[in-house]
Amino acid sequence: MSMSGRTLRSRTDSCEERPAKLYTGLEPKAALTRASAPGPKQPNPEMSELRKLLNEASLANEQLRATIAGLQQELVMLRQQMEANAAQATQEMKLAREEARMRETLAREDNERSRNELKEERASFQELLAQTLVYGGGQRLQQQDRQQQQQQQQQHVRRQKQQQQQQQQQRHQDAAPATVAPLHDQEGGSWAEVVRRKPVRPTMNQQQQWPQLSQRQQQLAPRGQGQQHQPRQAQGRGCQGQPGQSSFTQTQRTSQPNVQRGPQEGTKRRPRQRRQRNRPDAIEVTPGEGQTWTGMYQLVREAPELQEFESLLGVGRRTTRGRLVMNIPAEANATELLQRVQEVCEKAATPASSRLVTPQAEVRIAEVDPLAEATDVAAALTARVGEQVPAADVRIWESWNGTKTACARVSIKAAERVAGGTIKLRNERRNEARRQLTRERQAARPPPVHPDGRPYTEEEAAQREQQRQQARDRVRRHRARRRVERGEAVDCRDYLRALFGVDEFEGPD
Repeated sequence: MSMSGRTLRSRTDSCEERPAKLYTGLEPKAALTRASAPGPKQPNPEMSELRKLLNEASLANEQLRATIAGLQQELVMLRQQMEANAAQATQEMKLAREEARMRETLAREDNERSRNELKEERASFQELLAQTLVYGGGQRLQQQDRQQQQQQQQQHVRRQKQQQQQQQQQRHQDAAPATVAPLHDQEGGSWAEVVRRKPVRPTMNQQQQWPQLSQRQQQLAPRGQGQQHQPRQAQGRGCQGQPGQSSFTQTQRTSQPNVQRGPQEGTKRRPRQRRQRNRPDAIEVTPGEGQTWTGMYQLVREAPELQEFESLLGVGRRTTRGRLVMNIPAEANATELLQRVQEVCEKAATPASSRLVTPQAEVRIAEVDPLAEATDVAAALTARVGEQVPAADVRIWESWNGTKTACARVSIKAAERVAGGTIKLRNERRNEARRQLTRERQAARPPPVHPDGRPYTEEEAAQREQQRQQARDRVRRHRARRRVERGEAVDCRDYLRALFGVDEFEGPD
């Protein structure tokens, strides 16, 4: 029997198991007083707290074991449910495949049945058509064609008579009458009406039926017979295809069946495409304060600096704002001429301002380097077209693929020069950084010395640098020739730079 960790001996032990008492004699016993007697044992608070913590931990462990057991049971149920769902999905997939195969088989059978029926119908239709053409279709068509020819000839004669009568009436009258009295012919019942109306445009059905009918008549026409006479409409005064004139058409109504005519090609007036005339370049001079337009024009014309350019400056014109405008031919150097005019205007008593007026166009440049800026594009265009392109006239934005697109306003001559070509952008910031790095390296490099340790003089250093540059040029020319011999694509500018040792090539592209 265990209680609180202590083991107690049983009180029901036999007398034999009890040990015998030994009486050695009378032992002196000392009686303890009440004050010196030990009192009841006080419980330890730390032990009680520890027991409480152990009890709480045991309860938490029991709850945790119960939670784990529940989770394991739910996991087993989820696995069983997933296996059941997978089996059901597999079964449904098999059923869907079987159903799709059955549908495909049925569709193929229906398609094959429809094809066979269509072939039978086509064969029967061809047989009936052949029988109709052989046993009387051709004769009927020939008779109809003959009747139509006779009707057309009669109508043509009537139209000629009516035209003659109308011409006589129009000579005697100033204005044409709205209607013409009916003509009493021998046949009777036919009359003509002259009206002003727009030309009738053929419909799609008529355009499709007319070539089919003409081909069919040519196939069924007997051999040796020439081409049939095509009907034509008689026209009165004026031509239908000429704009600005009224056209008159004559229509006849008879009791006989209508004759199917070919489509009449209606003329449609199209707007004329006016070709935009390129305006020439011009120099615009704004008079200074207190200066008249006549005095300013006289100053420009009589300036000795502009005598050699007198034939290039056109006649002066006055604008609504009182400015002087002089046209410049296309072959003239507008930049140099503007510079001379500006020098003349600045030397006057009242300085005037002048500028170059050129027709502008917008150039779109695609697939620009993502690191390029508007200044880089302006510099590249300036080097390419040979005229100054300010960075303010360049707009640049980023595209969806990372590259940039630029639009620049340049003159029309410059736009025609670069249209459809490519330009080479030079990142000025990156080039300047490279130049700065080169200058720093050269500054940090020790000065060159002779093999014996004697330093180079300035003349010897310049001669040595020139020899090194010539060696580099020879290497560039040799590489360029090798690329040309191998047939590789070589840039014209790079080749000329390597061939002639030119840093910047400003000639035509």
